[in-house]
Formats: sequence, C-alpha cells, structure tokens
Amino acid sequence: MAIEPLRVRVQQTTRMSDMPEAIELSADGLYYPLKTGFILMFDQQQEDGPVPTTIKYTPERLAL
Repeated sequence: MAIEPLRVRVQQTTRMSDMPEAIELSADGLYYPLKTGFILMFDQQQEDGPVPTTIKYTPERLAL
C-alpha cells in the first residue's frame, strides 16, 4: 500500500544574532507520515532558483 502525502504549507523563521530582523520563508510542500516519524518535501526559493528540500524525522534521527 502506497503512502498518500498530505499537502502542507511550510513556514520557516530564522533569527541570527547579527541581523536585526528575522528571515521568514514560506513554501507549499508534501508531508508523508511514517510509523515513527515523517518525511517533509518542499522547494526553498533562493536567489538562484528553487532548491528541493527533504527532511526526514524519526525519534532517532533528523536528516536534511
């Protein structure tokens, strides 16, 4: 049985001590639930174009 992804909206906020304002990014993506974690796939928009991004989370590991 194939895993059906859920469509999600990813929002990321980055704060750095040397920058007065936070960097905020938003992207549409796909969420794949796993038995003990999830996979999140989305494109990060950069100056050079979109960067495909995959995050896999389990209680033992986080991979980017």
